[in-house]
Amino acid sequence: MHFTPLDLARLVVVLTIEGSVCCLAWARRLYKPLPVFTGYLTAVVVCDILRFSVIFTLGPRSKTEFVVYWTTQWILVMIRAAVIYEICHRLLAAYPGVWRLCKMVLSLLAMALIFVTWIDATKQGPWIARFFLTLDRGFELEVLGILVVVSFFCRYYHIPVDRLVGLIVAGLSLYSALTILNDTFASHWFMPLLVVWREIRGDSFELAEGIWFAAIALWKPLQERQRAPVLLDSEVYSEMTVVVTVRLRELNARLEEILR
Repeated sequence: MHFTPLDLARLVVVLTIEGSVCCLAWARRLYKPLPVFTGYLTAVVVCDILRFSVIFTLGPRSKTEFVVYWTTQWILVMIRAAVIYEICHRLLAAYPGVWRLCKMVLSLLAMALIFVTWIDATKQGPWIARFFLTLDRGFELEVLGILVVVSFFCRYYHIPVDRLVGLIVAGLSLYSALTILNDTFASHWFMPLLVVWREIRGDSFELAEGIWFAAIALWKPLQERQRAPVLLDSEVYSEMTVVVTVRLRELNARLEEILR
């Protein structure tokens, strides 16, 4: 198949960005605080090299290319789900009661979204591309919903968020939001928008990679996770802490008792 210079240039740019972010993450030893996220960056590079190799040899619309694309896509989806879990755990693990409650809520939310997505996908007809698009959109809705809820929770209760983790969340949220919009339009006009759909999906991920590159480049080693704070007397709270922190500690203590 013939590729234009623009196609080849775009391929080089994509692999350069992804490879640079991956190499920077390993060089800065990001695998120590965030091993799953570092593994995800590595898997992205490997999967894209495989995809581009198939496109060069068999063409962009071959059956093999379709199978390889969606197989690698769902491998990355599963790893990204593990990344979401890793980030949520890092943000909330200092409060065991709160973390248990969040795991329960997130599990119920995941099952509900999977069920709704499956029902919606079966209404799309036998066309397998529409089926995958619907499942993909449902997953991205789940990711975006989880990140928004956890971010709001941390902001409301003044839980400190490291800048690196915050920018990782921003990149994931941006990618999920753009993918949801992209899948929504593509599910109605898939064939006319097939090329545009892939371009938007790829470009939105490169935007997220750019955010992560800046985050890792400016990153300073994360401090050790803080243990859950020791609950003090109410008199000390009134003098040394704000009301929001008091509510969080009380909530954590009650949840630990309830969820034992």
